[in-house]
Amino acid sequence: MRKKRYYIILIVGSTLLLTGLHYLVPQDRVHPTILEELYYMPIVAGAVIFGMKGALLTFGFASLSYLPFFFGTWLGPSPIEFLDRLFHLIFSGVFAVFTGFLIERDWRRREELGKERYLAGVGRAAAEIIHDLKSPLIAISGFAARIKEGKGEAARAAQMIIEAAQSMEKTMVGVLGFAKPADLDLQEEDVAAVIKRVCDTCLEKARKSEIKLSADMPPEGLRVSMDSLQMQRALMNLVDNAIDASEEGQTVNVRTIVERNYLIIRVVDHGSGMDKETFENLFTPFYSRKSQGTGLGLATAKKIVDLHRGAILVKSRPGAGTEVTVKLPLGQAGHEKEKRR
Repeated sequence: MRKKRYYIILIVGSTLLLTGLHYLVPQDRVHPTILEELYYMPIVAGAVIFGMKGALLTFGFASLSYLPFFFGTWLGPSPIEFLDRLFHLIFSGVFAVFTGFLIERDWRRREELGKERYLAGVGRAAAEIIHDLKSPLIAISGFAARIKEGKGEAARAAQMIIEAAQSMEKTMVGVLGFAKPADLDLQEEDVAAVIKRVCDTCLEKARKSEIKLSADMPPEGLRVSMDSLQMQRALMNLVDNAIDASEEGQTVNVRTIVERNYLIIRVVDHGSGMDKETFENLFTPFYSRKSQGTGLGLATAKKIVDLHRGAILVKSRPGAGTEVTVKLPLGQAGHEKEKRR
């Protein structure tokens, strides 16, 4: 609303300025026709910002401002000059209507394109979710049938059903967690404690994959305003991805430093890196090259970091590993919640 006010002031002010120039600028220096043509500028601005309504209202205001000159404020208007001014008003009106029409047509096209993209995204998301749920459902159905028919080991079949159900639950939790708007609970948190909890949680997975997890802790006593649970969730997604991208015997490094007014957290792996397609779809929900997973990890992490008014930067080259950098403003993280209030 405030922006609209500024735009209105700008349009009205520029129109009045042009009218004032008619009085202030001598005719022997600048021909009045040049000043007349300048009235098209606020009309274009009104159309671009407010559409057809803005174009017509600006044209009306500009015409009212121009009326004193139309009726002969300039001395001795000849019939040709009178016709020139009349045509100027007519053409200005036609121009306002045409410009407003083109702008609103462009708006409609963009809106339709946005709806098409939204529906395409919904369809893609639904297809990905169905794909992720399809395999566990087939497994559950198959092993349940084997139990019913008394074939194979019942205990093993039951365990496979449990694992398939857990996989489905993981998919559902990921989808719901991404779709649900996050409500940040901001507290002054010890950054070292947050990083330690993230590494402790991911350590068991790293050990199973025979990956070394190394952490460089931030300065002692460093505290940042954040939602620790949400931030842990974001960082765990990054570390988890780094472990998945690493090969046996490699190291995943979590480095934490302070640069100027920012807390910098870097998650570095030395895996195979990303190809061009993967890199371009890095934060696209449901996009994943993994055999397992929902493709929501990085999208969720970005969403959480954005809510903290931070940023995620990614560097990756095929065969050279990946470096993901999280930048959080010191003393200002999480103000998005205060802004919403």
